[in-house]
Amino acid sequence: MLLVWLVAYFRYKPAHLSLEGNGKYEGTLARGDGYYQYLNMLSLLYDRDLDLANQYKQFGDPFNVGQMRMPTGRAWIYPVGTSLLQMPAYLVAHAGAGVANVFGARIPMHGGSYWHMRITFLSTLLAGWFSLLIGYRLARRYVSETAALYGVLVAGLGTGILFYGAYWVSYSHAWTALAVALLLESWDRTRGRHDARRWAVLGAYVGLAALTRLQEVTFAVIPAAEATIEMVRRVRAKDRAAALRLAGYCALATIAAVAVASPQLIANKIIMGSWFSVAPGAHYMRWDAPFLWEPLFSTRNGLFVWTPLAYLGVIGVLLAPRGPARVLAGALAVGFLLQIYVNGCAWSWWFDWSYSARRFVDSTVILLCGAAFVVERLRAFHQRYPRFAPHAAVVLALAPFLLFNLGLTHAVAIGTRKPGVEVQPAWKLYSESFSSFLQAMEDDVGNPLSWPHNLIWAARHGVSPGRYDLLVGGERLLLDHRSINVPGFRQQDAIKIDDNAIKLYGAGGFGPAVKPGGAWAATGARLLVPLFYADKVHIVLRGTSPDATAARDVELIVNGGAQTVSLAPGGPQDVRIDPKLHVGTNELVFRCAPPEDPTEGCFQLDTLTLVYEVPKP
Repeated sequence: MLLVWLVAYFRYKPAHLSLEGNGKYEGTLARGDGYYQYLNMLSLLYDRDLDLANQYKQFGDPFNVGQMRMPTGRAWIYPVGTSLLQMPAYLVAHAGAGVANVFGARIPMHGGSYWHMRITFLSTLLAGWFSLLIGYRLARRYVSETAALYGVLVAGLGTGILFYGAYWVSYSHAWTALAVALLLESWDRTRGRHDARRWAVLGAYVGLAALTRLQEVTFAVIPAAEATIEMVRRVRAKDRAAALRLAGYCALATIAAVAVASPQLIANKIIMGSWFSVAPGAHYMRWDAPFLWEPLFSTRNGLFVWTPLAYLGVIGVLLAPRGPARVLAGALAVGFLLQIYVNGCAWSWWFDWSYSARRFVDSTVILLCGAAFVVERLRAFHQRYPRFAPHAAVVLALAPFLLFNLGLTHAVAIGTRKPGVEVQPAWKLYSESFSSFLQAMEDDVGNPLSWPHNLIWAARHGVSPGRYDLLVGGERLLLDHRSINVPGFRQQDAIKIDDNAIKLYGAGGFGPAVKPGGAWAATGARLLVPLFYADKVHIVLRGTSPDATAARDVELIVNGGAQTVSLAPGGPQDVRIDPKLHVGTNELVFRCAPPEDPTEGCFQLDTLTLVYEVPKP
């Protein structure tokens, strides 16, 4: 596994190898969030401060982070934890550059050279690899060596840790995977033991996890739950001395955690004025978790859709062997559920620019153990039914060819593919056959990697499960969280109601045909409107009444709440409604007052505009 990662790491070369120091950033090994964390490290080493103004001047500020001012008056910065963890590797690189320059290498010593970054980020690769090694050790405690190795294979090559451990290594995610793996493995290995050393180590690992990313402090719930159960037992036994000792151990763990995480906490206090701030803005976290399931099931970077083997790992947690492994599985499940919740609360629940759902890389050890549990179950099944495995292997080997033939046969039979007409690359012939089969399956039963959420969503809204992938994750009215509740702020998002919009958002009841200027809505016409933010939002419908001589009433039902509007006769007009909206998919239903033209309906809808508006003071 390490060899595969190393080959991938050194084969990957960005378009620009070095930071030139000319004030202009161009994509290098240090990218995105990781670029700014790398600048944090340079500022801490060379300037002994958290003011990156000179680094931005020298290397560039592509995200304009230097313009994001906090209440303290300072410019916001990215977390510093990974910056500190990468320092030893950077110092090795810098010393090596100095030695190489003695012999004429001419490596720039400003810290932005390809040499510096390649060696520094090798530490990230090693962090990710050690997270797999520790995960193997944890899984091996409960399953066979074969199952544990398969768990490493699934996690190491089939989930997001590969991308952030071997390619985009400037990001912090491989470090979070290592910290969480250390915490969970140590907790499980010492489970049931209560002494100062054990709780100090667990506290230090909690602090390390929080240092890599504050979100990881949620994994502290696992040892905290054990301590609570043990405390209840001791109190019930009226063993006061033992209860006080345990309380002391918990206090020691807390002190250790705060001490290790203190660099990040101090940086938060200096820059943002609060010890526990996580983003520049009070509204970045929405604690009612409006997008709870999208980080898993949406095609917009959803964990299971982008990395299907992660789904296998999560399912596998439920298949843990009987005995002590079930306790571990329960802890892993709690940890993963907490990550679902936190990620669903984040403003950018799709993780901005992300390969798969990158903030779930912290759960690599969970996915590894779950995959190992699945393989262990399969091994037990094979031992019980030894004749089944050869047949299953043959079916799996034949499945791609069978699906190809089924898809191509159907395409030729219905006339969508004409054989013998043209030559083409074989890969195109095969890919089109597979894609047509997958598209048909998705239209009928949805993407299996989004089950069961897409099936529930489709049943709720009365549409094909295939529509889920087009709407869920494609929410409209995408606001900047820093604009929320700013007096006088206004933003709108208009949807032009044409053929394409009806195919995407319509759910029946529109016209027999789309006429110039919009679609005619008849009674029962429905629009599904995915919404990113719902508070202080109203809808403006622009359209035309079919009656040129008299006013017409139309009942508009949004999410079950009805509102009747009167349409003036004739020309285009704007109709404002203030319904009760919610984040996610909203339903807008039209009901026409009689008499209704059976061919045209009662409202020629041209545009639907979503408007977020904060009143001026």
